[in-house]
Amino acid sequence: MKLIVVRHGETEWNRQRREQGHLDSPLTENGVRQAEALARRLGHLTIDALYSSDLGRAVQTAEVIGAACKQPVRLDQQLRERHMGVFQGLTWDEMSLQFPQERAEYERTGFFRTIPEGETAEERRDRSIRVLTAIAERHPHDTVVVVTHGGFLMGFLEFVLGIPSGSGTRFKKDNGSFNSFEYDGLGWCLRTWNDLSHLESNSAPMWIMISGPYRSGSSDPTTWANNLEALNRAAYAVFKKGHVPIIAVNLALPIINAAGAETYADIMMPLSLSLVERCDAVLRVGGASKGADQEVQAFRARGMRVFQSLDDIPVSIGGGDDE
Repeated sequence: MKLIVVRHGETEWNRQRREQGHLDSPLTENGVRQAEALARRLGHLTIDALYSSDLGRAVQTAEVIGAACKQPVRLDQQLRERHMGVFQGLTWDEMSLQFPQERAEYERTGFFRTIPEGETAEERRDRSIRVLTAIAERHPHDTVVVVTHGGFLMGFLEFVLGIPSGSGTRFKKDNGSFNSFEYDGLGWCLRTWNDLSHLESNSAPMWIMISGPYRSGSSDPTTWANNLEALNRAAYAVFKKGHVPIIAVNLALPIINAAGAETYADIMMPLSLSLVERCDAVLRVGGASKGADQEVQAFRARGMRVFQSLDDIPVSIGGGDDE
């Protein structure tokens, strides 16, 4: 089986370098973007199950991924970060002021000593081995995503690589990172570690549906030609930014014209929504109308990003102005 383990998006306490442990902190705006980038990447894979730590920062990340992968989030307390005891909620400077002896002892033997009211790194590592192996054995032929925490990931990496506790700190484990392992029923192997390719530009590549314009009841060939030209220009611009453009209205125009539809939603809405399963976002081309507004509301209800202009679309990996 293939296990994809991702670290939650950046939190307010991550920025403050404040110990979280079993306490919690909401995602920053950057953390939300990291979750969305992970969701876009994972949304194009076949995911059979999605698990998450029950701590809020992981759940918030997992819910974004779940919407893209069409999977419910299964919560498991065993996927939590290490319990950091009396250090939770404190910065390193605050630890030194409030618990100077415990902080000094932790720095000397932090991976082996139980923090007052907390747990050791070994206890967290053993917990990671138990829960991830149990998930793997529950899904022997599946691809499963797990949303968890940096320290949890580090302990599991040390186990898989057979390296001493604490030496995993030499490996980066960034927020929003993509990590993958394989389990063959006998043991684990590492496939990918701390992959940030989905974060290394303003946006990971997206499938973007180019939507509109459509004027109800119009059969003027010049109008249709102008509309198609606008759509094709937009599609080319989206392509130049490194994304995949999908033009829905081109497919619908002959049908609308033949049927003489008077209402945009009569034909356009069902066709547009049929493509939503494949697309990450939608670009509206043309002015506002009742039908266009209905479409935008439907897209947003499904968690899609709606761009109102080409300038709003970020350049993706491989995108740019050079021919």
